[in-house]
Amino acid sequence: MWADAAQDAGYVWDDLWIVLQVMELESGCLPEAIGDKGHSFGLMQINDYWCTSNQYWPRGYLQTQGMVTDCTDLLNPVTNLQVAQHISSRYGWDNWTTYRRING
Repeated sequence: MWADAAQDAGYVWDDLWIVLQVMELESGCLPEAIGDKGHSFGLMQINDYWCTSNQYWPRGYLQTQGMVTDCTDLLNPVTNLQVAQHISSRYGWDNWTTYRRING
């Protein structure tokens, strides 16, 4: 079910196995999942680090990129997958600790 959505979000065929495994380990494939004591959101459990203000991104990194208005937007599965694709393609899969588990 989520493979098509991941491709629509920009993931290439070779990365689908990673996306689906990370998604399963992070959220159990539940788009409304909130973890890490309220700090990670959605299918890919994107940490609020990406959408809260800090010294480098006063509005939040994802807000500056025009991807979300606030962290709760990450509960939308399409937005979540698009953001995860953005993060993984620019900053790498190591942003997900579960990736290290599946990649050995």
